[in-house]
Amino acid sequence: MDMPRRPLHPIIILGSLLALLATLPAVFIAWLTKTASCEPQCHSGLSKVQFIIAVVGVLPVATLLYASLTARRRLVAVSLVLGIFVYALWGLLNDAAVHGWGNL
Repeated sequence: MDMPRRPLHPIIILGSLLALLATLPAVFIAWLTKTASCEPQCHSGLSKVQFIIAVVGVLPVATLLYASLTARRRLVAVSLVLGIFVYALWGLLNDAAVHGWGNL
């Protein structure tokens, strides 16, 4: 018999929603980086990879919001850690795509 879940604090739900909204500018910046570094043609696949990672990063953050709305505490923790990891990786790759590996 499953016990009912206690709802999470509204701040956690609000934070999850804001995190999901924050993925929108990240994906937009990644798209701009991909577009700007591909003028007239791409010299490196790094700009494409950082864009793909930014788009894929929306999944754990959307899962974070879902988990916080359904009070799944473990899924919240896993999604949060995964989302932080993915967007930290994206930030590193985006910086490398813009400035090169030598100027990190």
